[in-house]
Amino acid sequence: MNTAGRHLLLAVIGSAFMLLGFATAASAHSDLEASTPKANSKIDTSPTSVSLTFNEDIGAKGNGVVVTNAAGDRFDTGAIVIDGSNAKQSIKKLNAPGRYTVRYRIVSADGHVVSSKYTFTFAPPSSGAPSSTPVASTTNQKSTGNSAVAVGAIAGAIAGGITALYLLRRNRSKGAS
Repeated sequence: MNTAGRHLLLAVIGSAFMLLGFATAASAHSDLEASTPKANSKIDTSPTSVSLTFNEDIGAKGNGVVVTNAAGDRFDTGAIVIDGSNAKQSIKKLNAPGRYTVRYRIVSADGHVVSSKYTFTFAPPSSGAPSSTPVASTTNQKSTGNSAVAVGAIAGAIAGGITALYLLRRNRSKGAS
């Protein structure tokens, strides 16, 4: 293979690695951005629903949210409601203080499945008086999609660096002869 052919091959290989890095960023999975009640929160009023907000739209099928207490009793009721990047699941009135787990399986609009869980604690006031404290919401609970972007960027940078070193060494050896 002549020199021009080698340079073309290396350019194509380097470009492919760089494109793979950018494609990884485009195919990042949905991330949970906010929830009500929030993860690891302590609430004193029984919520009527669990709301999840993601960083991209949710598909229409294959989604689910399950809310359970420590004994495994389910409190979710009815069908999940999807509106853009939001998922809302109605729940029964929480009947006892304790830790509750929210498990979710969401299919993003591009088809990627995201499933995870978090907990919150229900601690109603001991006096029996209703609380005026609203159910808290949160942002940036867990972000896992950015790791794919970093891996792609690093792979592209390594491939570009190897290509550049090869081309520099080839040009230097031609200049010496």
